[in-house]
Order: sequence, then structure tokens, then C-alpha cells
Amino acid sequence: MVLLAAASATGAVREESRGNRPGTAAADLLRRVNEERHQRDLAPLHGHSGLARLARLHAADMSQSGILSHLSSDDGASYSQRLARTDLRVAQAAENIGMGSSLAGVHAGLMASPGHRAAILNPDLQEVGIGVMRDEAEGLYWVVQDFARLLPGLSDAAALAALRQALSTAWEATGAPPPREDAALSRLLATALANMVERRKVTTQALTVPPPAWVFAYTTEDPGVLSPALLARAGDARRFAAAVTFQRSHESPLGLFWVALALTQPVKER
Repeated sequence: MVLLAAASATGAVREESRGNRPGTAAADLLRRVNEERHQRDLAPLHGHSGLARLARLHAADMSQSGILSHLSSDDGASYSQRLARTDLRVAQAAENIGMGSSLAGVHAGLMASPGHRAAILNPDLQEVGIGVMRDEAEGLYWVVQDFARLLPGLSDAAALAALRQALSTAWEATGAPPPREDAALSRLLATALANMVERRKVTTQALTVPPPAWVFAYTTEDPGVLSPALLARAGDARRFAAAVTFQRSHESPLGLFWVALALTQPVKER
């Protein structure tokens, strides 16, 4: 028997994985998942202790409530909302849940379901945490697979440094000298960025920069990767100012880097 939607069970429940190391059942499922990916020339998923803890907690919650659901029984939190309560920075996430009398059966059921199969075989996902609870009385396994692609674990200062380096690299690629930072203007942009975050609105209208200048306001998964619009201006300015902060919001519960940036002292007008 395998269920991937809703189920009920009673009886004594035993945790099948604990600590930072996966238990036998979780390791078995991870092996099966990576065999599926290997057969399709996909990179293996790496076990992640933080994701495994979330998966174990949710597997325990399902087994105790007797309900197979992506939502927590106590407050209705989704996987994304549970992730947002941790210090993990995640760009992309997916969750599989299942219940059955054997691990092989649960895995087969997940692979037979298009949505669950897509999560297992998603080439963009890199990490996984697997939680398994065993209902001894009913002879059932409750399974949670929490997948994620993690964001760079950068402090705001390190994120700003990554942005500075990306600008220097882009300018050097055009043969132009790296732009020099206007520290005073960067401080003003930091204040404006804080106001944007408070209002939960990304807009260049919040940035007051003396002309002539090109002004950018955006969110990104990686501050070290410049947008096409920014790259199009590589080498066109002698100076820049920037501010970066990592924030979670209702629209982006997993979090993104917010960026305010200005390019000043144009080399030439376009």
C-alpha cells in the first residue's frame, strides 16, 4: 500500500533517522533517489542536515496526526513557511510526502506520480533532507523528502563585496578601469534601500541620485551575478554606489537579496 495524498494511522511510532546522520531508512531512500538521477545523467543530491531536521519533524507530525499533508497540523505551515523560520537561505524548494508499507513501495509511488517525480529529477535542486517515521503497529512508513537549492550564505557585507567584485570584473572585460565607489552616495543608497524594504516595494523612485546617472533597484538570488541591464552599461561610468541586504517577505518567504545601485560620472552618453 502506498499513499501520496492523505492517510490515517495509529499505534507506536519510531523515528528512523536522528542526529546529523541519516538513519537506515532515510539513507535507503536517498540511495534510491540518486540512482534515479544517475540513470538520467543528473548530479546527485547531497544530504543536508538542516533540511533533514525539517523533514523528520514533519514526518513525526504526520505520523502523530495520522494525516498525510504538506501542512503542519498545529498551525497549517507549508514547507516554504517552515523553511522561512530557519536560518537557511533557499532559492528553490520542493517537498515530497508519502506513506506506505515498504520504502521500495513509497519510492515507486513517488516516481509514478508526475509531480513527485519532477521534484526527484529536478536538475536545479541540489540538496535534500529525508525524514522517515515507522508506525510499528500498522507497519507503515511515513516519508518526507525536503528538496532545496540553497542561496549563497552571505552576510550583507559579503554580498556587497560580491557585487563590487562583479562590477570590477564586468568593467575589466570591456577594457575599462574598474569604477570607483562613491562611499557617501552608497550610504545614502543604504538608507533608501532600508526604506524600500520597510515599504516592501522595489523601485528606483525611492533612490535620489544626482544626474547624470543610471539607477537600478532589484532583487536577486546572487548579488555576484549582474543583470543584463547592468552588464549593458559595463564600462560606461567611472563611479558607482551600492547597497545590499538580505530580506524575507510575504512575497518571497525564502528570502532574496535586495540591491540599490547607481552608476555615475558617465564616460559617454548613450
